[in-house]
Amino acid sequence: TMHLARLLRQGSLTALGLRDNRISLRGLDELFRSVRENTTCSVLDVSYQNQELQHDDAQGFHDVARGLSLNSTLRRLCLAGIQMSDDAIKRLGGALAVNSTLRELDLSATYVSDIGATELAQCLCRNSALA
Repeated sequence: TMHLARLLRQGSLTALGLRDNRISLRGLDELFRSVRENTTCSVLDVSYQNQELQHDDAQGFHDVARGLSLNSTLRRLCLAGIQMSDDAIKRLGGALAVNSTLRELDLSATYVSDIGATELAQCLCRNSALA
């Protein structure tokens, strides 16, 4: 994962598919820190990693959300099958509210509570880029 993160930072990748690879939370952190700096990758799929992303998990979802809010090239993000706490969904929504380049977000097979769904919907209403 660290090597892939380095390639992302260097701008060597335009798409990265890591579906169902059991990446550790630390590895996901590193990938999303790299997304903040990347200027070439338009597709990132980290779905089905058997991780629950919570707001307080060793930077966990903080890096996901921060990466999204600062990235200006990512067009498609797949987080399918990754369980997220309400706080993580809130952070995701906050990042999506300010991200103007993401066009497609896949949260299929992801359990979102009623509270999380409400938070996400309110933030998505502020995003004009996501169709």
